[in-house]
Amino acid sequence: MRTRLLLSSLMLAMSTALVGCGSDSDPAPQTEDPGNPGPSDPPAPQLTTFNVSLSAPDALVAMQRTKRLAPGFADALLSKAWAVDASDIPAEGIALVVVDSNGVVLERVTLTEENLSYNEDNGTWEISIDGDPRLDCIVLFDLDGEITVEVGQPVPDDTLYAPTTSLDVDVDLASTAAYQQLLSSIAEDLSFEDVGIDPTDPDAVAELEQVINELQEQFDELVTEGNINLDGYSDVAELLAAVETIVEEVVESGLADLAGESAATLAAEFAEGGTGVTWFESWSWEDGYGYELEMEYGRLTPVTDAFYELDAESMAWSEAMSYDSSADADGNLVLTDTGWQQMADYWAFVGVNDDGSLGFSDAKESVGYRLFADISVTLAGRDLKEFLSVRSETAILSALLKEGVSFADGDLAFKVSDERLAYGYELFTYDDGLATAWRYGEQGALSAVPSLSDIPAATAGEGPEGGLWLNTDYGSKWGNHFVAKLVDDEAKTVNFYLIDQQAGTTTMAGSGSWSYQTHAGLGEGGQLIQFAIPQAVSDQLTESPEYATVIVANYQDGDSAGAFMGAMMDAGSGDEDTWVFNHSAGQKIVDAVEFAYLDQFSFGSANACELESDYSDDAYDGLGGPVELPYTDRAFYRMVSLCQKRSDTDKPFTTELISGKSATLFEDESVTFNADGTTLWEGEDESVTGAWEITDEGHLKMTIGPIEIAGNSGETYTLTDEEILVIVASEGNSLDVRGFYRNSLWAEMGPDGEGEGLQSFQGEIYRAVLTIEE
Repeated sequence: MRTRLLLSSLMLAMSTALVGCGSDSDPAPQTEDPGNPGPSDPPAPQLTTFNVSLSAPDALVAMQRTKRLAPGFADALLSKAWAVDASDIPAEGIALVVVDSNGVVLERVTLTEENLSYNEDNGTWEISIDGDPRLDCIVLFDLDGEITVEVGQPVPDDTLYAPTTSLDVDVDLASTAAYQQLLSSIAEDLSFEDVGIDPTDPDAVAELEQVINELQEQFDELVTEGNINLDGYSDVAELLAAVETIVEEVVESGLADLAGESAATLAAEFAEGGTGVTWFESWSWEDGYGYELEMEYGRLTPVTDAFYELDAESMAWSEAMSYDSSADADGNLVLTDTGWQQMADYWAFVGVNDDGSLGFSDAKESVGYRLFADISVTLAGRDLKEFLSVRSETAILSALLKEGVSFADGDLAFKVSDERLAYGYELFTYDDGLATAWRYGEQGALSAVPSLSDIPAATAGEGPEGGLWLNTDYGSKWGNHFVAKLVDDEAKTVNFYLIDQQAGTTTMAGSGSWSYQTHAGLGEGGQLIQFAIPQAVSDQLTESPEYATVIVANYQDGDSAGAFMGAMMDAGSGDEDTWVFNHSAGQKIVDAVEFAYLDQFSFGSANACELESDYSDDAYDGLGGPVELPYTDRAFYRMVSLCQKRSDTDKPFTTELISGKSATLFEDESVTFNADGTTLWEGEDESVTGAWEITDEGHLKMTIGPIEIAGNSGETYTLTDEEILVIVASEGNSLDVRGFYRNSLWAEMGPDGEGEGLQSFQGEIYRAVLTIEE
């Protein structure tokens, strides 16, 4: 309902017609020409050419074909790289259709050699039809054969598609998921007209194009950052169903961004007395047994630039870090006319530009930047966790936010981009020092390069050995190598290699050229080496390069790696699509962080199934409980998800499975699940009644109490408890389960009977086997 209301608020209601998408309807009737008796030819239609591109994971195509040829044989993993493009799909695999608001095909436009052709120059299919862009006319691709579309039937669920809302149509998983979600938000008994949408209205078309672009961008970022996992799916329909929840969140968030678009400006936040903006970044990587986390936030104001890092060990933010002119700078080295100078890596506010953008400079060196807002959004009433979860830079951070916290009146967000104002050379610095130029040797061994003159190889050779190893700033993936081998030939050739250590493969990705460059700051006779990463090579990388031009220069008797930094960061785009918040909104996010939720990242896929709490029978006055850091419910559900994936099961609890039956959970304890929803727990010397139910997720929820129970001290406590059981594996009547247990006593005191108790979302994780008696 919320999405449907947002849609209707964005679109204007006008009449709907089918003509205009290369309609196969009867042509317009012939008319009489007063000056020439007899029928005259109808006017030639005005054709519109759509350039249609396709991006799809290659393994998805292979698995769809395999699934059709040999059902059940689909054990490959889906690649995250968009390896399939429009050139891989024949004309028979493409269709153009008009759909209604429920995705039912109303009309199929005939595509022939006259109106459908492949453009070798730009790698797109060109479709020329009469009519303008419209939102109910979609281009479909079947990834594994001739497409089958029937009028009166829904769009095939094994296709990828996008609406013709622009002359450039980009078809991918994101466009399919977004359009599918937009249509599903409209009730079955409602038409486009009913919700105020005219598919042919230029304003409505432009609005939807903006939504689709925004959602494609967010979806792709979430996939790239690993927040949407595409592994192991055998067809398009299965994959889209698996990510339906997060797609719906992305759609609703994107629509809400547009519906809440504000006239607020960045400049107002930096006016005299302004409090500036707050930014957040978070990312993680797994080693199988846990996650390394990086989280930070910063405050950029008219008078300061400060940031804070996550201190996971102390479960708190660090003290503020800002530029100290009396201390050594630790930013990148920038080449000036007087030599290499180290930047502060902090910004200083310069002023508001005529176009409303903000001007900044490095706090130490004269390197200028421009910050501008692409969109400003009023956040009042929106949930913090939901808003941050669909933005790639804050998706990990959102996992730490408290539930049910909303933004208030006056809270604002800005989607911003930044632009570097001048070209220049830079050498990279990291936490462990200046980036070194490394030579790639046999079996991946790395060694320092003695001098610039030693970098070019005398001959190209047959492999990457002797080339320069480039780190992830240039687009390589952790665990892989990206190597540039410079050759000392007349053309000054540089060959690029991609080395996948896991697969044990080496691939030559392409070639370019290198050169020596001079600069006044290098001194007389001083040189550096420079080469560009060709676009054809960039397209093969798992991540887009942050820098398009690489340099290697001598600094303090060692060779260091860097980049030629141009306008918009040289790669054609700056730090785009970052969301920043005004002070009040930023503070709400900071205050909403619950560091206890860090336990979600304390384990990985390799050890999730072995996770359980450190439990002591003597704790809590002899009633027992977790004695070390307890786990949160989010850690429990994440553990369960990883464990189920490892055992390849999604078996749920059902009423039929347990109703009216007894089961043993521990050696000396049995429980009977009565058909009326009550339970009877029986131990060696006691029995207790309680209740049970099956949750919507297929989990077994059991409760007991209130009951009176005495501790070792003789004190009597009134106790209620709750536990959740989830099946992670099964064999016959024996269910391998994981439980999450909480009771009211743990909330009242610490394990030693003193201090603060657990929070409502904390408890014990345990492992057990539930054996059902037939």
